[in-house]
Amino acid sequence: MQTLSASLTAHASTRAQQRGVSNHDIALAIEYGDKKWSHGDRKFLLTDRALRKLQERIVEKGCDRLRGLCVIVTANNSVRTVKWDFKCANHPGVLRGAKLKSRWKSFSDCEDF
Repeated sequence: MQTLSASLTAHASTRAQQRGVSNHDIALAIEYGDKKWSHGDRKFLLTDRALRKLQERIVEKGCDRLRGLCVIVTANNSVRTVKWDFKCANHPGVLRGAKLKSRWKSFSDCEDF
């Protein structure tokens, strides 16, 4: 079982409770999520790739429910907020190439060209 090494701010604690995210879920996102820097803070996002990595190492039921979980951690190692990234949560496996192809198709259907 994962333990949370970062402390939660009052804001993060409130948001986690409102969104139904446990401390265990936050710890999993911090350990296995894709890491990015955003405005001086670290952003941990559970994408499809991160969930595959999580399922390879830890067999847990219901890992798919964590798709799109985003945890923002400050430089002093406290969790600033917890949110859901709906682009990732609602469209699993969407490839950038598929989006570009659909745009090109709609562009080529124009009568003016």
